[in-house]
Amino acid sequence: MVMITRDDHLRLFSINKSKVLAGPHAVLLHLTDACNLRCLHCWYHSSLDTQAPRTSKELGFDAIRRTLDDCHELRIEEIRLSGKGEPTLHSRFPEIVSYAVQKKFKLHLFTNATFPPDWIKFIRHFEVLNIDLSAATEQQYLTLQSMGPGDHFKTVCKNLRLLANLKQQKKKMPRVKLIYILNALNYREIPRVFELARKMMIEELFIKNIDTRRYNTSLRLTPEITSKTESIIKKMSGKKAFLEIDSNLKHNFKARGTYLDELFMRPTQPTACYMTWYYVFITSLGDITPCCQMQHTCVMGNICDNSLKDVWRSKRFQRLRLWGSRSLFDHTIRECRTCCHYRENDAIARQLKSVRNNTTGKTMP
Repeated sequence: MVMITRDDHLRLFSINKSKVLAGPHAVLLHLTDACNLRCLHCWYHSSLDTQAPRTSKELGFDAIRRTLDDCHELRIEEIRLSGKGEPTLHSRFPEIVSYAVQKKFKLHLFTNATFPPDWIKFIRHFEVLNIDLSAATEQQYLTLQSMGPGDHFKTVCKNLRLLANLKQQKKKMPRVKLIYILNALNYREIPRVFELARKMMIEELFIKNIDTRRYNTSLRLTPEITSKTESIIKKMSGKKAFLEIDSNLKHNFKARGTYLDELFMRPTQPTACYMTWYYVFITSLGDITPCCQMQHTCVMGNICDNSLKDVWRSKRFQRLRLWGSRSLFDHTIRECRTCCHYRENDAIARQLKSVRNNTTGKTMP
């Protein structure tokens, strides 16, 4: 969801005037490809994918620091730390967080929460903590995510308890969002994961339909499983855990009358792409791209060789923005035909329409 911030009105004005007048709203950095888990649903490290390359490339710290300096100069609000692997495995993760905190960014982290418990002192600085936890028990975790030695599930639970204890002490803490990848092996455990989230004082639980690949089609939700899952959710919908925790299931039911339909909506092609005015994605190789879907087709530069602010303001990036805002991506970029940002695009389009109405004093058709 795109939130209106101090510079978002300027970005809307930029689109309207076809000029770059502000930096992006958010930058997502893929810190590393290394991962300590083998989640069955993962696109990069699934234990079911025997053909997946096991890379451990990480983004250099000096390049990250220069990029954060550029982000500060561009007045970027959010820095989101993620990776093809687990971002906290970056060899200089604490230093990255400390440097970003100095710049006073709003920090988001996408993690499996297996970081050392004493790292809570770094994790506390994040505004949002997105945790991939698709199991409610240790045995299920071993089947779906860990697939190897180590007490990873116990570490995750310990970290969640530490966060909950600090929250009880009224300390400033990140908003914790559990992401539960729903599949054929864990759909029966939805009530348990809600109870776990309530016990750990989690603010939000996001249930996401598994996006299967060639190697894990056995995890796909069949119509029969979907029907059973809907029944399971209906039975628990009046329970305390379900009522207390914010979840997309509740929002889905309020909007559509069912809990799961929204999970199966396929990404659609927006009438125009405006994310190129709001967002930058940087791969673990340092490639600067407009979004994750374009990381192989639309590389605008590389932070190891180029300044992010120069790339953002470049004629090449501006041409790409104009193509998107004029609805030309579908003719040139295949990935854009199933846009993963279509909801954000729709929100920006509504805001842009309002700006244009206010500017012209007329109602647009």
